[in-house]
Amino acid sequence: MPMRARILDSWYDHLRGVICLIQCVNGQISENDRITTTYLISKFDDGLNIDLGNSKSNSDITFSVQELGILSPTPLRTKTLYPGQVGFMVGGIKNVRQVLLGDTIVHAKTRKNLLTKEENEIGGYPSPLPLFSPCLPNLFASCFPMDGVEYMALATAIEKLALNDASLQVQKESSTVLGHGLRVGFLGLLHMEVFKQRLEDEFGISALITAPNVPYIFRNVQTKNEIEVVNLSDWANLKEKVGSRKSRIEILEPMVEATIITPAECLGSLMTLLKEKRGTEIETRYIDQER
Repeated sequence: MPMRARILDSWYDHLRGVICLIQCVNGQISENDRITTTYLISKFDDGLNIDLGNSKSNSDITFSVQELGILSPTPLRTKTLYPGQVGFMVGGIKNVRQVLLGDTIVHAKTRKNLLTKEENEIGGYPSPLPLFSPCLPNLFASCFPMDGVEYMALATAIEKLALNDASLQVQKESSTVLGHGLRVGFLGLLHMEVFKQRLEDEFGISALITAPNVPYIFRNVQTKNEIEVVNLSDWANLKEKVGSRKSRIEILEPMVEATIITPAECLGSLMTLLKEKRGTEIETRYIDQER
């Protein structure tokens, strides 16, 4: 059976690059095998930017297994992992964004042969393992240095933090008031607070982080064309990109459907807060006399 392994975790080592914790599901994986992942394959074949640098050759998405072993709990090199085993893998990988959690590792010789579900059922090449979804940021904030001359130090610090945090999305930004900075995507407010604290604790950098905002979608009602916007300063020039000036445009923002369990005495305050934050009550149920 063709080899398939699931990525469970990854961390960055300054000497050996990215080290992955993997679970071998089918077949076996050995040192010197040439491997890739199904997510990298799909992005490479679609011609999309997967944050791998300037080039996107075949070598950008294939890696050679340099070291394999298990944790017992200290690392024990075994050179091969068999079905059901969980162990570590060193593959000369330089960026944690190339090995996303939950992604499927396959032999590189099969990368051109990923088939449909029906084709796999009749003896085709391995399909991705289930339950994989790449992390996408839910809010964005701009990060500027307190002093303009510290921009390079800030950019270097954020780049190092991103080596161990594949969920961070970073791009350059410029402000007429604050100067050069970086636009950073976070999973949530807690993620942003941890990021800011790590900048201060690990690199001694106090950065100015703007109020976070969520991505908006501009949709042309007639043509259904959509553009995602993460920076409110881009709103003024968007109408012509989505459609003509006479087109009808609707603006969509993310919404959350949440279940809140609260003590009965806090229900009134919760309803007031819900109304202030533009929330809509769908249903109220009493679990017992106190909740």
